[in-house]
Amino acid sequence: MITEEHAKENLSRAYVLAVAAKAGVVVKIGDRSHDYGVDGDFHQVSFIRGARKESGITLHFQLKSTTGFIKTKEHIRYELDAKTYAALADRAGQVRAVRAVLLVLCLPNNPPDQFSICEDELIIRNCCYWHFISSNMVENK
Repeated sequence: MITEEHAKENLSRAYVLAVAAKAGVVVKIGDRSHDYGVDGDFHQVSFIRGARKESGITLHFQLKSTTGFIKTKEHIRYELDAKTYAALADRAGQVRAVRAVLLVLCLPNNPPDQFSICEDELIIRNCCYWHFISSNMVENK
């Protein structure tokens, strides 16, 4: 049996794949041979000269999943490690860089409550939130 952390990671990947399918965009997750701060990317598909093609518009993402979040009316609070924050902030400060968004799947604390499946539905509970990190650096760890 895989670890609880790997199970949460797989649920976050499944969530992103499902939402991308519904949105009609191509998503690539985890096909990178090394991790340099990007877990995957979205690619817009357009109808060009009579055929569907990737338009060249891309959005990279860093994907996290957690049960350790706090939800308020306006925000989701999640403690992101400084290394990951710095990688996203550095990218935001570069004029020609492809943007990267932080995606965080916020799951219930109890693993059996996170996911359910039956003949009529497949449910991943709670939600995946996104945030573009600015180029402002932080000093903490």
